Amino acid sequence: MRRIAPPGTPVEMAIVGARAAGCTPADGEPEVIMKANVGDRLILEGTHVGEPRRAGVITGVRHHDGAPPYTVRWLDSGHEALVFPGPDARVEPPTASATGAVQHGGAR
Repeated sequence: MRRIAPPGTPVEMAIVGARAAGCTPADGEPEVIMKANVGDRLILEGTHVGEPRRAGVITGVRHHDGAPPYTVRWLDSGHEALVFPGPDARVEPPTASATGAVQHGGAR
């Protein structure tokens, strides 16, 4: 039996890029739609070996239901761009640290 990821998880949002490109899910596959709010973080995984992960803060959502595209301010450059996220993207809720750094548990 195939397990379907809970709503809002990165796995649940992986099909968004294909949907934005006009593709439809295969028979029996659930259709998943990415949702975001202003202040959420958009994370793009590198698609090629050695390509770094990119993180940005969503500063604009064009649709009332939170669907893409999004206006994103990239944390590495400060540049703002209109982004149509692909299958390598995920949305994370805002964190206490908006630096884009990976947070590790434990006190120092």
